[in-house]
Amino acid sequence: MIDPTVSLAFSIYSNKGAYALLLGSGTSRSAEIMTGWEITLDLIRRIAVLEKASNECEPDPEEWYAKRFGTPPDYSDLLDQLSTTPADRRQILRGYFEPSDEDREQGRKQPSATHTAIARLVKAGYIRVLVTTNFDRLIEEALRSEGIEPQIVTTPDGAEGAVPLAHERCTLLKVNGDYLDTRIKNTVKELESYDLRTDALLDKIFDEYGLIVCGWSAIWDTALRSALERCKSHRFSSYWAIRGEPAEEASKLIATRRAVKIKISDADSFFTDLTEKVFALESVGARHPLTSRIAVSRLKSYIENNKLVSLSDLVEDETEQVATYMNNMDESAIQAAAKSSDAFQEFLTSCESKTEVLQILMGTGCYWGEERHEKIWVNCLQRVINVVEHLREINEEDAPALYPPLLLLYSGGIAAVAAERYRNLEALLHRPQLYRWEYSTRATVLLNTCFVFGLRFRKILNDHRWFIFSDRLRNNLRTSLRELLPDERRFDKSFERFEYLQSLDFIDLKENSKDKDLFGEEPLGQFVINYHKSKDQYPERAVDLWNVVEEVGTEASRTRQNWLPLKAGFFGGSFERFEKSRQILDGIIANFFHSGTRMDRRCK
Repeated sequence: MIDPTVSLAFSIYSNKGAYALLLGSGTSRSAEIMTGWEITLDLIRRIAVLEKASNECEPDPEEWYAKRFGTPPDYSDLLDQLSTTPADRRQILRGYFEPSDEDREQGRKQPSATHTAIARLVKAGYIRVLVTTNFDRLIEEALRSEGIEPQIVTTPDGAEGAVPLAHERCTLLKVNGDYLDTRIKNTVKELESYDLRTDALLDKIFDEYGLIVCGWSAIWDTALRSALERCKSHRFSSYWAIRGEPAEEASKLIATRRAVKIKISDADSFFTDLTEKVFALESVGARHPLTSRIAVSRLKSYIENNKLVSLSDLVEDETEQVATYMNNMDESAIQAAAKSSDAFQEFLTSCESKTEVLQILMGTGCYWGEERHEKIWVNCLQRVINVVEHLREINEEDAPALYPPLLLLYSGGIAAVAAERYRNLEALLHRPQLYRWEYSTRATVLLNTCFVFGLRFRKILNDHRWFIFSDRLRNNLRTSLRELLPDERRFDKSFERFEYLQSLDFIDLKENSKDKDLFGEEPLGQFVINYHKSKDQYPERAVDLWNVVEEVGTEASRTRQNWLPLKAGFFGGSFERFEKSRQILDGIIANFFHSGTRMDRRCK
């Protein structure tokens, strides 16, 4: 059976930022920090010493205090009676939480291996939300040592005014307060309920995040138990790290959350081991089999709930996976792939596999995303195009290294066309800054099958059909985008319309460029095949075909300036420029079939 820590590491790695930590006093035990109740008892003992009643105080300081003063001990009351100003209270508490020189020398009251490991996970983006019953500031100190300034919530007012969790790199909710605030919750009665504002924030966390519990017995914190019990949804799994057998209260919550129990020896070894496993997965690029579906589910949720930061982080994280893959491409290996059909097929398959998740994210994002999301897709494509240093002076041998961003452009472009979100398409084709080339150009010029794969590569595959790579893209993306576009006919029409619009856009850019020599052959795609088949050469099949060329021309002529691609910024918003590009492309297509001519020599 797989170690549950291994399963947890996979879950954290595959669902970056989707898990929250619930930390109890056990996570600060190795730092020798007292709990709030232990501090209360220690203060009682000190009072007993001053009243010369030490013998009477033991072995039950709580009982002695209640008899002596006629009321149960209360942390806040004790501090109020023992101090008159906030400065006095701070001095009393300093010794319990802040290390002395001797403590530092002995390694006490300082961030432990637990706090350090958690801070590393937060820095890497794997954990974004922390809930703790602890009063100390060790986790804050560990986070700051990693350069992270967390959003800290210690009061109901803070809970109400907190920046939304998705917009903060790290949020720390101290449900029982901070040691410098005498309003901390400590007694049984105080722990029975929280302010409604704190409850609301807890409800949001327990509803939207998976949960990893460590160092919390669940015995005393009645209000926190109630918050977990009333949460009926479980979007992600829960894991409960325990030493020995859990208390009855914890057992009930484990059953309610359907949590996976993880037996541990202590918090330090648990979090250290867990962190090492997560980073080990990161180093080898391991993938959980549910990564794609989970990633898409999170992306849709972030778009629907307007969580721009979380959405950006999700896409950026996957983009970096692809960027790392591309950056490790060896120039000689690419050139070697261009000499063997098997090696070249292996190269293409590798690119398709390594970009699969990002293809799906790009497609889903451009299908559902609105104007405020455009920059996310642009940055993704820009990063992947520019990542490979040796492509600064790109040549025919190197060009296939652009296959990963070509896949991403097609994925986003097809989806944008299917959803009629032409602003997303315009953003992908025009806005990425391609800063590694000596001349200024746009994605539509570099990322097309004619530029990336010339005649040489068709010869390697012993397939001289000019549309072979367009056909490969269609087959690959039909699989990647199947859940988004399950209707194959709709997918095929969107695919052809995307390629046709890109061809028109290429021509428009070329016609309006001061240096037309920078442009190669006009890219054509699958739309030419159906255009040809819909004509007289194949009258018996025309009824089953469509003609994107005529469909787009008719649609644009009918709506003119209100045509959606023009409103999105294509052709400078000019119907006349569109018409000019369309006529040029019509001529190229007509010449393509004239007198039996084919395009075997194009893109050479």
